[in-house]
Amino acid sequence: MVADRVLAGLILLSVLLAALGVVHARRWAARRKNPGRAALRLLPYLAPGLALVLLPELLSVVFAGRRGTFGQILYVWPGVVGWLGAATLCALVVVVARVRVLVSGRQRPRREESAETTGVVAWGSESG
Repeated sequence: MVADRVLAGLILLSVLLAALGVVHARRWAARRKNPGRAALRLLPYLAPGLALVLLPELLSVVFAGRRGTFGQILYVWPGVVGWLGAATLCALVVVVARVRVLVSGRQRPRREESAETTGVVAWGSESG
């Protein structure tokens, strides 16, 4: 089915975006000065999990009030449940990575900015 291929593409896109979010977590945290605003910036990551939990109710609205269980939805269209599950896990991984960097304090200094080195290269033997 075309819809299942689209959902598989969305799962792959979710995983790739989560990987980018984890890689850039330190840069994201460095730009956040106010922890309260940083927490507000993380709230949209709850949307996939909320949609997954409320999926039977959401589909009852779409299908004119017909009630279905989560198991029935999983049986009829496992791709949607798989995509929402993958998106929820990806969002959780990104949130944990960003919160871990925020809680750990300031980011670690880079190697050339550490206390041991100043970025100036001094050669072992200077010929003069």
